[in-house]
Amino acid sequence: TAAVAAICWVGCSKTSAAELVPETNATDEAELSDSGILTDKRDGRKYRTVEILGKRWMAENLNYYTERSGCYKKIDSNCDKYGRLYAWDAAKKACPSGYHLASDKDWDDLVATVGGKARYVVKGIDTSRVWEGTGKKLKAKSGWNNRKDGSGGNGTDDFGFSALPGGNRYSDGYFDDAGYSG
Repeated sequence: TAAVAAICWVGCSKTSAAELVPETNATDEAELSDSGILTDKRDGRKYRTVEILGKRWMAENLNYYTERSGCYKKIDSNCDKYGRLYAWDAAKKACPSGYHLASDKDWDDLVATVGGKARYVVKGIDTSRVWEGTGKKLKAKSGWNNRKDGSGGNGTDDFGFSALPGGNRYSDGYFDDAGYSG
């Protein structure tokens, strides 16, 4: 099982425009400024956000420390660049209060909004869900490597989502694909 980068681009999102205004309750863990900067009150980190289809998405990977999270290849500067990688159980709890890890429906809605579609790819015994026609539009304009077959590479970032290729960490401790996948 791979660890996921919680976006809070693998995506924490608010679920409706009405919820975009933060409550003034002192127990809230996140505060959204008028300029679209989310401050995670748990650790003071600030994240750019973008609204797409009435949902407020973090436009940077979450970098909040929890048990069962870590930096790519255990190098602290990779957390600064890509955010943290989370085990699935940790990712489900990592988002600040009022935000949530994106569901398949959240992703399907986002993909449809940017003109793509979801499909399943079977490789051996593994089935992966991929979203076609969206990568270039959501990827950052820099930071992505080209694969040997010519695929991959930087995106156009049409929506300000700025997805970065933080790679994967598997439960056996193996890391791969930073610079190529997110």
